[in-house]
Amino acid sequence: MRSINSFWRSSLALLVSAAALVTLQAPARAEVSALSAPAAKASAAATAAKSQMGAKYVFGGESPQTGFDSSGLAQWAYGQQGVSLPRTVAQQVGAGTAVSRANLLPGDLVFFDFDKNGSADKVGVYTGSSHFVISVDPGGAVDRTLGWSFY
Repeated sequence: MRSINSFWRSSLALLVSAAALVTLQAPARAEVSALSAPAAKASAAATAAKSQMGAKYVFGGESPQTGFDSSGLAQWAYGQQGVSLPRTVAQQVGAGTAVSRANLLPGDLVFFDFDKNGSADKVGVYTGSSHFVISVDPGGAVDRTLGWSFY
């Protein structure tokens, strides 16, 4: 198990929209298919994710009652809008299309902490103004900003 400092230092950013993915790494990494969530539902998913701030972190968790891991929070937030989102980070990465960072909208998904094979390990829900909500250990569901060096 990596330490929290090692985790943050090794984190890289990949931004994903309900309708699109954005990567801060090589553009070729964002070769994925589009989701079909309308912008209003994506924005509502961001609001739902924000409503869970402070919810506890639980590996494999996917509800306010049990707590959340990062992909469980994203799936739950979209599920509240009637939008089916895959359960795992790896599946969620493969569900969007690349867009530029300048085109991020509330509801976009932020993927990071890529391993040596290029697989993302964490996902957060973009809420606007360079902020996103993510469920992390320790801390649970928290607000983070893309301005931090590890994103």
